[in-house]
Amino acid sequence: MPTADDLGTRLSLKIRYSKPGYNSVVRTLALPGTVRAFARLYVTSHQHRAVTIRVEAAGLATVNGEVTLVNAHGVRRTQALSHGTVTFSPQWLFSGRRTVTVSYQGSAKVDGRTVTKTLRIH
Repeated sequence: MPTADDLGTRLSLKIRYSKPGYNSVVRTLALPGTVRAFARLYVTSHQHRAVTIRVEAAGLATVNGEVTLVNAHGVRRTQALSHGTVTFSPQWLFSGRRTVTVSYQGSAKVDGRTVTKTLRIH
């Protein structure tokens, strides 16, 4: 079972087939890619005309990478995470009920993820 220490590495397994009276055979089975964690995105609006995104992943204290915020008209902004969090305050983000799409591009240890959420912008 992979653990948090295995994130970003490629795992393999050696198997020995043996039976009395026969030659033993050893095979190595490898995963096709590296072990990666699932990203959880939390999208909130607690400040005036601002959206805060927090990205978490099991086994990691801090998630790094970039997040893109897209409004209903396709206008987008991209910013780097700082300690797993980023706050957007673009001019086009008006108060009220708004639908936004948030994309985390992923990293060597965490899979990318996209979520669409309707929230109340303060």
